[in-house]
Amino acid sequence: MPLRTRRQITELYYFRRVGIAHQIAGLEWNLLVGSAHPTKKYREIKMTKKIAVLPGDGIGPEIIAEAVKVLEHLRTDGLDIEMNEAPVGGAGYEASGKPLPDDTLALAKASDAILLGAVGGYQWESLDISVRPEKGL
Repeated sequence: MPLRTRRQITELYYFRRVGIAHQIAGLEWNLLVGSAHPTKKYREIKMTKKIAVLPGDGIGPEIIAEAVKVLEHLRTDGLDIEMNEAPVGGAGYEASGKPLPDDTLALAKASDAILLGAVGGYQWESLDISVRPEKGL
């Protein structure tokens, strides 16, 4: 394996990090070997991808917040995405009385991708099985 320069190592890290986030956004990722700017291709393509962000409950909102940070960074690099957030699971139950509110379902159907966090928690265990947060999945 040849020795790598600091720039080559940085570019490899950048390609891997951006590649994973592009897969999350549901886009095709083509790694252009030797390209000076890996996101140039996406600046030339003008199509907005809609992503429904459903944080859920418990640890879900924390995890989804970090994934949204990655997507926001890609947006500054030229990735054309639109993110809309809606409640699901216990948060959906608290907002509308149903684990999957009608507005959330409509948003999910209209989106190209869905970023879904964990749902459920001990505070909703006493509810009837038909309205527990897990039914929102």
